[in-house]
Amino acid sequence: MVNELGLLAPTRRSLVGRGEILGELEKAVEALADGTGGVHVYEGSAGVGKTSVLAYAAAAATQHGIHVAAGGATELDRLVPLSSLLACLDRGRAHLPQLRDLPEDIGKRHLLEDVASHLDQTLRTRRLLISIDDAHHLDELSALALRTLVPAFATRPVLWLLARRPCFAPNPAHNAVDSLLAHGALACELGTLHDDDVERLCTEVLGTRPAPDLLALVVRTGGNPFLCDTLLRSLRDAGRLRVADGRVRLVTTPGDRVGTPLRDGYFRMLSRLLSDVSEDTHRLLQAGAVLGRPFTVHEAAGLTGRPAAELVHAATEAVASGTLRGGDSTLSFRYEVIQDAVYARLSEPVRLALHREAAAVVQAEGGDPSEVADHLLRSGHHGEAEAVEVLRDAVRQRAASAPEEAADLALQLLDLLDDDTPPVHELTVEAMHLLAVSGRAREARALGERALHRGVDAATETQLLSSLADVLLRLGDNEAANEYSRRALARTDLPRSARAELLAMHAYSLASSGDMDEADRVGAAAVEFGEQSFRSGPQVLGLISRSIVALNQGDLGQSLTMARSAVRTADAAGPDVRRYHPRLWLTAAHMALDRFDEAEAVLALYEREAEGLGVDWAKPLWHYQRARLRLSTGRIKEAEAEAMEGIRRADEPSTRWLASSLLTLCSEVELRSGDLDTARQTLARAEQLAGVSGTPRAALVWRKVLLQEAGGEAQQALHTVTGVYGSPRRMRAFLTRCPVIGPTLVRLALRAGTTAQVPEIITMMDELVTANPGVTSLAAAATHARGLAANDTSRLAAAVQLYRWTLRPIALAMALEDAAAAEQRAGNLPSAQIMLEEAAHTWTTCGAHRDADRAHDALRACRARGGHAEESPRTPPPPERSITVKGDDRWSSLTMSERRVTRLVAQGLTNRKIASRLHVSPHTVDTHLRRSFMKLNVSNRVELTLKVMAYEETRPSDLTHT
Repeated sequence: MVNELGLLAPTRRSLVGRGEILGELEKAVEALADGTGGVHVYEGSAGVGKTSVLAYAAAAATQHGIHVAAGGATELDRLVPLSSLLACLDRGRAHLPQLRDLPEDIGKRHLLEDVASHLDQTLRTRRLLISIDDAHHLDELSALALRTLVPAFATRPVLWLLARRPCFAPNPAHNAVDSLLAHGALACELGTLHDDDVERLCTEVLGTRPAPDLLALVVRTGGNPFLCDTLLRSLRDAGRLRVADGRVRLVTTPGDRVGTPLRDGYFRMLSRLLSDVSEDTHRLLQAGAVLGRPFTVHEAAGLTGRPAAELVHAATEAVASGTLRGGDSTLSFRYEVIQDAVYARLSEPVRLALHREAAAVVQAEGGDPSEVADHLLRSGHHGEAEAVEVLRDAVRQRAASAPEEAADLALQLLDLLDDDTPPVHELTVEAMHLLAVSGRAREARALGERALHRGVDAATETQLLSSLADVLLRLGDNEAANEYSRRALARTDLPRSARAELLAMHAYSLASSGDMDEADRVGAAAVEFGEQSFRSGPQVLGLISRSIVALNQGDLGQSLTMARSAVRTADAAGPDVRRYHPRLWLTAAHMALDRFDEAEAVLALYEREAEGLGVDWAKPLWHYQRARLRLSTGRIKEAEAEAMEGIRRADEPSTRWLASSLLTLCSEVELRSGDLDTARQTLARAEQLAGVSGTPRAALVWRKVLLQEAGGEAQQALHTVTGVYGSPRRMRAFLTRCPVIGPTLVRLALRAGTTAQVPEIITMMDELVTANPGVTSLAAAATHARGLAANDTSRLAAAVQLYRWTLRPIALAMALEDAAAAEQRAGNLPSAQIMLEEAAHTWTTCGAHRDADRAHDALRACRARGGHAEESPRTPPPPERSITVKGDDRWSSLTMSERRVTRLVAQGLTNRKIASRLHVSPHTVDTHLRRSFMKLNVSNRVELTLKVMAYEETRPSDLTHT
């Protein structure tokens, strides 16, 4: 029958998820039909379906022609001897006709003997199923009867089925059933349902599959079948369900609280599950419901005003009854809906009083201030002022040690205050700062812009503009940061300290935007104003800005000096100032100077520092610098692993812009590994994230040039550079990005036949060498560029020797190939072969398989022209080949390793298990997985699994390897 909602009329609660237990029961009934009896004991908390199992057994027995005597014990049965058993057997009075006529004054022993005699007479001609529900309520004489009758009729055709709840304290009924279990009775425990079974139960009750919103609510029942069924019926009867798109959905109203059952009648129905607990246990449950989280007996005692020792007995009873579950030191409700029901049944005065007590208890225990404030607010309107004060104190106390927690508390406090309350503006600025240093800059921006648009006084506007500039710098939006800082700096009445902070932020945004001269001037002013106003933050950020400027202008020694000064100032100032991360810029200066050991040490120190500061959001910056360090020193696979970990950590909205730099670096790794298509896709993603509408980053331009060179597009690569770095000043800044940029541009110009810019590039490189004496990589690059321009074998050989001192194997391999080409043009084939062998070996050692292949191709061509005929003793392994699947371009792009990883993911294995199976590192698995995501255009493991399953069903039988 279909109702007006389109739902099938609900049936009785089913036995979903009980297949194994029902299978054993069916076997027992069949055995009984053949004349073999037994004893089954079904245990479980209230509502898990014990009664339904017994009813199923009765129906099955009836179908086999077995006579059934079924009943259930009640708490009142304990007052009347043998009443439980007689009531049960009375259900089968047609077969035990004289039981009802037993004299009332007969003695216990004779009574048991008569029951046994009548039972014996029945079993001579019939098979009998005796079913007793709620056996934990058996009266004492019925319990004794079980102890004697069950063993006495063990060989007769009688099947005893007993159902009971967990027992709080031993009693005759409990002991009797335990005795039967000890002598061979089959114990069958009924637990709660898994989520899949809960969904099946919903479908059976409603006739249609539940939508996710409804299923999420039903899951709060903890998989208890009675609670699931009752909730669904309550929602249906209240008109809170509708069918849409083939699913049953929950109809909500504005006043509904997410996850809370919607009708008070439902709570009354749930009270059945609490009918057996004592008054002390009820008080304990009320205290736990008010606390609304896992709680200790001591906390509950504080709420109820009882000594903790007096509640121990109640806690034990609640756990034994299945209402609560015990953890290591806390109690929690087994079913969330029971917690909801207990809370809803509290009268309003009692609820308000308990919340006020809860605030005092949580505060005394040193609990979360937000929890204290929440209880104060729930205790009535008089608690609001107290809640505000509690949260304000907590924000102040936790700002330095736990900024993210303090930010959450500040946001809670802002929700309590009206927009025109005096502390609101000050608190808004404080919350923005806390959100920013916690890596939640987007939230901070939205908060500040809302406050700015409300209309504020001039002083407050300046504070908000300053805070917004700081936030936008963290988001990488330098243009917007510039705009806000300029607006604030335009004011003539700024305090010196405020001007210092604004100048520092303005300098940093200018440096990040590429306006180096202005950034240096403003940065110097920020340092000066910071010193005069004794503000360390502006000094550090101003010094960082000047270090960036010096690095871009090729004054590497000055860059190092400024970065070191910023680190010293931040260390002396404390944790709040160290959150500007000056050590990351010190690392960059060390790398530019070929001081890789120092850079490694600084990064290790910064990692420990970041842990202490609690700024996990900054980890992508650390991974990026470490990946740069690994790539510079030729450890390509390690660089990729660091970059991938940084991308994973940069997945939050406020740090996603950092992924651009990490993806840019990954594109070079993929290029050198031989996967050009993936490298192009990765660089395109990096450009999209960076928002390359203004000035592109040098790293992006450099990787684009490498890809164009790999594709034989020399002329296009030159246009890419000159289109962005057309002026000499900007070109000089680009050349400082990486030592081999200059030689690469010269090589591209020679291939394209466009050499007009070559002298200018060489002059700039010579100037960099002059400005930075002792920086070997710059001297090597300048020599390299001159050797290429003049086709000078001696200069190129000298460049190779210089590169050997730099610990930059990628630059060395490039120079070896260029020098070998010059030697071949000069007819020195043996020398060229030796250089190419070293280049191939160097590329292979770095993990650059594509570059190694190129060097080997050149080596074979050199031999063919008359070089030495011997094969190189160190031939690198070929790059991993892709699998080509006819008709499926996406799958054809997967390498063999990526394909193996995707299949294992589809089988449900974790990255760690896949790594163990394939004998590789988890980092390698993560790398293959992320590449597979990109190639197959999926974003998570579920989508990937579906793709693999669909492909496996339709894949061609002929796989060809290319």
